[in-house]
Amino acid sequence: MSRSLPLLALLFVVVYLLPASGHAASAPKQVKGQILIRPKSPFTLEKDSASGKYKINGFSKATEILGNLPVKSAYQKHGIIALNLDPSATSSALIQFKNDPGIQVAQPNYIYNIASFPNDPYFSPSISTNPLYYFQWNLVRINLPRAWDMIPSRGSRSVRVAVIDTGVAFEDYLDGTNQYRQAPELTQVAFSDPASFLSYDCDTGNPLPQQEVTNHPNDMEGHGTHITAIISQNTDNSVHSAGIAPNITVVPIRSLSCPGGTGSTLDIISGMMYAMEKGARVINLSFGGEEYDLLLRQAVQVVTAGNVVVVAPTGNWGEIYTEVPLACPACFPETIAVGASRWDNARASYSQFHPYTRQDPVFGDINGRGVDLIAPGGQVLDDNWNILDANFDRMPDGILQQTIIKGNPTEFTYVTDLELGRYCLTSDGSELSEICGLKIGTSIASPHVTGVIALMLSADPDLTPDQIKSILTQTAEKFSIPAYNTLEHGSGILDAAAALGSIIPDTSPTDSQCIPGDANCNGKVDGQDYLIWVGNYGQNLTGREFGDFNNNGIVNGQDYLIWVGNYGL
Repeated sequence: MSRSLPLLALLFVVVYLLPASGHAASAPKQVKGQILIRPKSPFTLEKDSASGKYKINGFSKATEILGNLPVKSAYQKHGIIALNLDPSATSSALIQFKNDPGIQVAQPNYIYNIASFPNDPYFSPSISTNPLYYFQWNLVRINLPRAWDMIPSRGSRSVRVAVIDTGVAFEDYLDGTNQYRQAPELTQVAFSDPASFLSYDCDTGNPLPQQEVTNHPNDMEGHGTHITAIISQNTDNSVHSAGIAPNITVVPIRSLSCPGGTGSTLDIISGMMYAMEKGARVINLSFGGEEYDLLLRQAVQVVTAGNVVVVAPTGNWGEIYTEVPLACPACFPETIAVGASRWDNARASYSQFHPYTRQDPVFGDINGRGVDLIAPGGQVLDDNWNILDANFDRMPDGILQQTIIKGNPTEFTYVTDLELGRYCLTSDGSELSEICGLKIGTSIASPHVTGVIALMLSADPDLTPDQIKSILTQTAEKFSIPAYNTLEHGSGILDAAAALGSIIPDTSPTDSQCIPGDANCNGKVDGQDYLIWVGNYGQNLTGREFGDFNNNGIVNGQDYLIWVGNYGL
């Protein structure tokens, strides 16, 4: 189903999509006047009190280069030296350090951009007048209800997931300027070890003398809170929507602190090292950039070697730049690269998928790195810029979670008039409203994978990053994807139940235990099952849970006849 979308609503959607993979023209690509260098062996950085010049002990040539540069300040973090220079000197300095055999990496400090059955109303099938859980169609598409049957605890507090993003609405806090509130739908989430990292001035783009570190990673953008809600929002509390793994522990880290959701290489690396130090087993990086970042790749290698899984989005420029390869850090083979799917499991038109190739003699060549798998990221417009509402729930087919209203960290999205739907439009229908918390993007697809990994680790904490990646790709579902191919869709769409089923037995009802026509297998054939059938009508989907009661791979009139024949049983 499609409806015309007002112009301002279109603009909202486009603006949300653009920053996701590093092509946004207005965003700076690097911190002004700052370069990062990593010596090949351990070092200490010292400043001579008399001359004010810096030296790197054990590295004579690098110290000589430093002595001839207009260094304003310098500091070291995670084996990296951050040099703050006059901007006119950065190009020359980079060339000199790259030619120093004692320096492993010399590069700019790049800027990255955000990439966008419980009884919860947006998910519960209990109201017969509307299949409300289709507002959260994404959780059905990844087979989450059956996965929850396998792990009724829906996670373990011992499993820590780090969300490195724009921050999270995790606390009530007044910083002297801004008042922050904890999101009502995150009050049951176990938060631990919050941290924020910022190495440059958001207004000028100039480097700070030292990186600012706090334990208040509050959110002004709404992106990081939405990501966290997908992973672990309050669930089965009769309010708003559900999260995938509500009983895990979240480590909220803000490395994208500047307006629009931007952050630097150094801040991201700091967040990753901190997450590993605090025991995170999964790191969600819902952002991307076009630059190949050696230091960031090395950080990914360090944390994966430390038994941490890194999940990243492929990027949102697949429609505008048709040949653009995967964004980084998804371009690194050590990550799990996640593309976005629509309501019908097809690739979302914006989702980047072209393979990434790079010669890298330091950390290893990348030869045709492609999508690992896809997960729901949503798509609200078709090729003619009409609203996509394929499941007739009177809501654009995006991803719904609670988050803050952008720029106002004391106001939150909430359940709108469910009966009316309103397509999440403002009352006068002039623009897409933030009120329902609907977002789209590969950055929104990634936390679906992160949440399922958290469930997997809750079931088996001994799983390694390589094992987790192998399970996810081997169990990904292909047959429900229209025109499936490995280039666009990787191994297929995330299947939470199949992934969990490879670890623990699936004790959920089998089709043979369900009455024909009983789509939700609740022991009766009724209107809820009809709504499931009609919501999927015409789709190439296989399985009783989609309304395909004869398992022939398409939801059609034959299935309706099965339902109507058994209605009331």
